[in-house]
Amino acid sequence: MSGRAGASRLLLTLLAAPIAAGTAACTAPAGTPTAGAPPTVRLAAPSPTPSGTASPTGIQTRVAAPPSPPTNSAGFSAAEEPTAAVEQLAVAWLVAYRTASFTGAADAWIDRTAPYVTEQLAQQNLQLRRDGRGPGVAWQDFVDRRCTARVVDAAAVIPPEAPRTDSTAHVQAAGTLHTTCATGGDPPDEALAVTLTAVRTADGWRIASRDY
Repeated sequence: MSGRAGASRLLLTLLAAPIAAGTAACTAPAGTPTAGAPPTVRLAAPSPTPSGTASPTGIQTRVAAPPSPPTNSAGFSAAEEPTAAVEQLAVAWLVAYRTASFTGAADAWIDRTAPYVTEQLAQQNLQLRRDGRGPGVAWQDFVDRRCTARVVDAAAVIPPEAPRTDSTAHVQAAGTLHTTCATGGDPPDEALAVTLTAVRTADGWRIASRDY
């Protein structure tokens, strides 16, 4: 009997400890640790970036977010090459080529398109500037009427039937040129369409020529 009585007393002791701790927790002020109660482990919710992971000991560990895909100097992700990068490049070139403002120069497109073209094409464009052929009557009217032109709804596609290699692609780009003028009314929108040849260079894809 003494063995059974000892076991009963031990069981009562084990049951009494959590009950006493719970009673003390109810009467203690909020935020006060309860003496004799088992420690509470709080796991912090992981943040999106960088992510957090709680270890079995309750210690918060931090895992660095994965690095962004490398980009070339034109800002296009290497992971998107070649199709998506070439199409984005064509859109960027078209927007840079046809955007204009009466506050700028007639040949400002040369500087705007420079980041998107090969070195050879950039030099050819600079030669046009050095030749000094002048802006022409249409540009003077554009300035006199204080006009601005911007490309909207631009898109590009590499046709599946177009010849293509690992380092050369032919891409078509299109958009709408919307021009507003301070005087004389706005001209109608102009539909834009070009065919470009893009080549892979050490710096990434670049426009090598305008074919149409």
